[in-house]
Amino acid sequence: MEATLPTSRPDPAMKRDLTDTLRSIADGFIDAAQNRLKLLQSEVGDETERLGGLLAYLVLTAFAGLLTLQFAALVVLALVWDTPWRTHAMVALVLLAAIGTWMAYRAFTARKQRPAPIFATSIEELDKDRRALEKAL
Repeated sequence: MEATLPTSRPDPAMKRDLTDTLRSIADGFIDAAQNRLKLLQSEVGDETERLGGLLAYLVLTAFAGLLTLQFAALVVLALVWDTPWRTHAMVALVLLAAIGTWMAYRAFTARKQRPAPIFATSIEELDKDRRALEKAL
């Protein structure tokens, strides 16, 4: 008697199960990607709104600060106008304005050098996804 070897043909039901499983995995990845994009879109909108508000307050604060400095300088000059200290007061006010401008510039450059935590939530979620994927594999 001759031994028969089992056929190595895949079962059609097994093919369907594999296809369904792959389709399900692909759908899961697509859903996750869509959720991450929606989160990113939300964060971009929030960040744009926050920066617009900060810019408006910055302009308002700068305008009010400059007006305050201008009127303070006028008061100082009015108080010392008829004295021999008039020139000294003007020079001191110019030096104070220059020092204030230099300090503001230094603060601006220091702030610009610091990395902003933009998209922190999206990055955190993508890291979680990557760890979960590495753990699953």
